[in-house]
Amino acid sequence: CAAGQACDTASSRCVECVDDGDCAGNANGTTCKAATNTCGCADDAACPVAAPACDTNGSQTCVACTDNTDCAGDTPVCNLATNQCTACVANSDCAFGQICSGNACVGCEVDGDCANATGGQCVGATAGNADGACLECDPSGVNNDGCDDNARPYCVAGICRAECLIAGDLGCAPGSNLTQCVEVAGVNECVACDANSQCSGATPTCSNTNQCVACTVDGDCANSASGGTVCVTAGANAGQCLGCDDSTDCSGTTPVCDANNACVACTDNNQCTGNEPVCDIASGDCGCGNDADCGANEFGSTCLVVPGGQCGCGADTDCPVATKPICNAGSKQCEACVDDAGCNGNANGNLCAPAGGAGVAGACGCLANEDCGVGTCDSGEGGTFVCVP
Repeated sequence: CAAGQACDTASSRCVECVDDGDCAGNANGTTCKAATNTCGCADDAACPVAAPACDTNGSQTCVACTDNTDCAGDTPVCNLATNQCTACVANSDCAFGQICSGNACVGCEVDGDCANATGGQCVGATAGNADGACLECDPSGVNNDGCDDNARPYCVAGICRAECLIAGDLGCAPGSNLTQCVEVAGVNECVACDANSQCSGATPTCSNTNQCVACTVDGDCANSASGGTVCVTAGANAGQCLGCDDSTDCSGTTPVCDANNACVACTDNNQCTGNEPVCDIASGDCGCGNDADCGANEFGSTCLVVPGGQCGCGADTDCPVATKPICNAGSKQCEACVDDAGCNGNANGNLCAPAGGAGVAGACGCLANEDCGVGTCDSGEGGTFVCVP
């Protein structure tokens, strides 16, 4: 007989085995089957580690598995057609949303892939890729797409359910106006709101029927998503939670209620003073937009870029008011003189409020021609005591 064979003297034939000793280490099992003189098994004890299960109902040989208990890890299912452990043999072996294809759990590409899956529509697949999920419904849809049964109207994690899930507001379609899951009469339902923080605009208040409605009193505006704390009672914005109803609601640096019901610094120039003399109606801020806005401003005739929107000066010649003739290089603001040194080179004279003349406190002037860098001193009777050409 050839190597690996034994002589069956009863039949004078070369066979695989005549007793169990001939089957030692055989992959099909260590038991010699007398009826066929082939190696096989009668139970799992006769099988090697590589094929640990005895197919007692079929070939009576050692195989990888005969049921799912023989499988584990990434291949937990026994394919009885091949007696091999695989990831799946049916869609039911896969996680919800996946399908079984080629004994592997995969995603879907088109709705047709989901024909025999728990969920009938392919959700979230990108073109040309099997990366979608077979779901009953699309949880990102505006109207719980796929949940057509009135008894199960809410799409929760891809499954149509009778109630929404309060944790995470699951089942309340993100694109609809019913985005909050709350308990109503013992049943979880999707509603418009359950707190003011979910309401804004023309309907900033959550009512006791879970609808966003207009406010009627300031208390309705607590924690509203609008951000305003005052309920507007009249005008185009009536019923909205905004910054003010009238100027009595405003204070500090923004004392005026504008047409948009916001507290601002100003709505006209009369409310602006100092080195910010002009009201920018669009922003509601006082300041200046160009040099023309600062022509005779006591702080300077130039609209400064830095700091922006303030009247100031770059030189004494930018100071148009006699009582503030000196440009402070640090603050860029015109200020009164305090001594003669501050008036040195000033066009009105080199003296600060010249004593004995008609000098004005804080203003530069002269008593005599020598006090003028250019021109002469108007120091006669009724004179101005400033240098003139």
